[in-house]
Amino acid sequence: MKTYLIAAALVALPGTAMAADNVVSTTSQTVTIGGVAFGSNPGGSENTGGGATAINANRAGTAGGAADAGSLEVKGDRSRYIIGSLFGTTASPGFLLSDLGSMTWDWNVGVNGTGQRHAAPVGRVIVADNGGARAELIWEYVYNGGVAGQNAPTDKWLSVGDSAVWYANLRGPNGNVLNTFKTNSQAGTDGFNIIGPDGNGRGVLGNNGNQINQTLASWLPYFSADARVVGISFGAGSGFGTFTGYVDNVAVTTTVGTDRINFEPAVEAAVPEPGTWALMIGGFGLVGGSLRRRAKATVRFA
Repeated sequence: MKTYLIAAALVALPGTAMAADNVVSTTSQTVTIGGVAFGSNPGGSENTGGGATAINANRAGTAGGAADAGSLEVKGDRSRYIIGSLFGTTASPGFLLSDLGSMTWDWNVGVNGTGQRHAAPVGRVIVADNGGARAELIWEYVYNGGVAGQNAPTDKWLSVGDSAVWYANLRGPNGNVLNTFKTNSQAGTDGFNIIGPDGNGRGVLGNNGNQINQTLASWLPYFSADARVVGISFGAGSGFGTFTGYVDNVAVTTTVGTDRINFEPAVEAAVPEPGTWALMIGGFGLVGGSLRRRAKATVRFA
């Protein structure tokens, strides 16, 4: 009886979310994170100045195994590969920000940015909150060991870990975003201000004029209990100029478990060479002839 109980415990109950191992071959493929099946897209109008995203074999990835032949390629000046939505609300598909533990990935620079020499692929977590408020939690190399104006390492895979720091870019709604953010925030709001505002109080969140850079987990109390993750994104930030970078081996840990994203280009079926076709046709002919001879055999009875 104990054996049956153990076996049953190992089987997920119907409707129970489980961590996903996503092998992504196209930039429009469904990707499961936190038990939510998100659509994805290559960026569309978000890609400007020659920016683009693609999954290809230009740089072998890091997820391990001989089959790991590719990665996500992001090009400047500006590009976004989007899983979920950049402009979602609390009603959009997503999961609670409080369910998010960490997001890690590997990155590689193929061509240094001509606009920003320190450029590296940028990671974003898109958070929607009450009142239409939206924030992008952003990882950039320049705040994680990089030096402004100095070339990022090229042709070398590096990792973003749990201790990485992120900053917040407050976006939407049409009203004053900073005030909406303060209303939602469960943290103290004294000294909060916007650095480099671009109208209606939108921009990078600071405290007394200093940009706030902190771990992903540390951002939780800055939002309401209803805040939801409605998307993630990788790409080239604005102003990168001519730039090429790569992303692979993404791991997003939530209360469901650790969902993995491995970017692999689709493998096309091999087309036989003309000589191979000739051998195959000849083989079919021999088999057919043999079957005909058997059909003509006469059965004699003693």
